[in-house]
Amino acid sequence: MAFKAKELFGSRAGLGLATLEIAVCCAMPMSVDAQETRTMVMRQQPTGWFGVRINDQMMLDSRGNAFFDSYPVVTAVDSGSPAARAGIARGDIILKFDGVAIDDAERLRWLSANAGVGKKVTLHLKRGDREADVTLTTIAQPD
Repeated sequence: MAFKAKELFGSRAGLGLATLEIAVCCAMPMSVDAQETRTMVMRQQPTGWFGVRINDQMMLDSRGNAFFDSYPVVTAVDSGSPAARAGIARGDIILKFDGVAIDDAERLRWLSANAGVGKKVTLHLKRGDREADVTLTTIAQPD
């Protein structure tokens, strides 16, 4: 005998949470109240952070038209952060995060966040004409 989710779980079947900016489809037993449902669905682990501000590097082509290069450039380093302790400086270009090639700033943000807290990672940097690896440990982003 087949049952529809709404018959088994009541009105909470197919819960959509607009605050997450994604559609979430799940079924929660009716014994779970709304607050507990939100907590279960939205629970997250702390994300990794190492203390740099980055932007995609803007370049100019031969005609003077601006375009963005595929590597993020460090625009600021937070004092006391793992990046500052590792010697990362403004203007450094981050080429790899723990062996993964970086194709834009958003990819680096995603990799850092998903590395988690307490993960030892290696960044491959370019500073001027030189390239080097630095190792640091991600932390939870301070409030």
